[in-house]
Amino acid sequence: MSTLFNALKDFAFENAVPLLTSLFLLTAAFAAAVLVYPPAVPVLLKVVAMAVTGFVTIGVVVQSSFR
Repeated sequence: MSTLFNALKDFAFENAVPLLTSLFLLTAAFAAAVLVYPPAVPVLLKVVAMAVTGFVTIGVVVQSSFR
């Protein structure tokens, strides 16, 4: 599991600017949803959950393919 953590850490350091930009845009989307159309917040949470699940799944598959 520490290899997966190291791979994620390396990925984060190599892609810091795009990750921070994405985080800013996601935060802005949540703020706009809360202010403009509050029923959209659960949909955004589901989208984020699906993205995180996909990212973790891809990481696990890639890790297992290197063994």
